[in-house]
Amino acid sequence: LLRQKAKRVRLFDASIQRLADNMVETMMFENGVGLAANQVGIDASVAVVNVIVVVDVPSPLSTVEDEST
Repeated sequence: LLRQKAKRVRLFDASIQRLADNMVETMMFENGVGLAANQVGIDASVAVVNVIVVVDVPSPLSTVEDEST
């Protein structure tokens, strides 16, 4: 999956929100700066990024590429 273009999300629903929430939790647990769905075996254009707004205060950001973009 890492070398393939991920599929766009057709509908941002509760399952995509849960995916993003779980990815944020995993990223924060591992002290990561970002995580894409295909890195965890899911073929979807979903990514989370740890954006540092204030020093040492993490602020996770989730992005989803849906069919409208």
